[in-house]
Amino acid sequence: MFYVLTGIDGAGKSSVIEVLSKRGMKTCTVTPEFALSSAEYTKPLIDMKPREFFQDMPPLERSTFLSLLVSLTFERHIKPALTEGTDILCDSYWYKYAAKECVINPGSSQYLLSFFESLPSPDKVIVLETEPEVAWGRKGGSATPFEYGGGDKYDVRAAFIDFQKKVGNKLLSFPPSIATSSIKTDRGPEELADHIENMLYA
Repeated sequence: MFYVLTGIDGAGKSSVIEVLSKRGMKTCTVTPEFALSSAEYTKPLIDMKPREFFQDMPPLERSTFLSLLVSLTFERHIKPALTEGTDILCDSYWYKYAAKECVINPGSSQYLLSFFESLPSPDKVIVLETEPEVAWGRKGGSATPFEYGGGDKYDVRAAFIDFQKKVGNKLLSFPPSIATSSIKTDRGPEELADHIENMLYA
């Protein structure tokens, strides 16, 4: 089975997935470092610090780059696990990237969505619902431009909260698989992991 855990930046996805991974669940993510390290021909890009040049890419180039990251994660991690009959949980898959691009670059987002929606759908999707103000605190009072939407760099907190509210609303609006279920992140990672395991295997 193919599962996805998603939510806004600072929702606690990484912490929960770390707990589930330690419990034996196969997991993956779609970060530049994880995805690009999956194939020999893309590993050299890691040394170029993709998180730095990524935020300065024009919209169509960024959409293409995001498509590559998702494709690498699917082909090199998700697909092999499913072929082996192994359950796998992916951090966000394409959903969060698509939600952000729909907010930042609505003009190019249709290209991205048309590609992403052609990919195999997960069996279950869980959205971690978190208030952006809480997420900001979890981020330690700092955020990258891709986390605050490139808004006012002199008031990153306000830009982050505004952007993440829009991203969260977009995540909950994706039809139909993204609306599978959602849970509030008003508990610690261990308890959330317990809850998520129950939801996945109920």
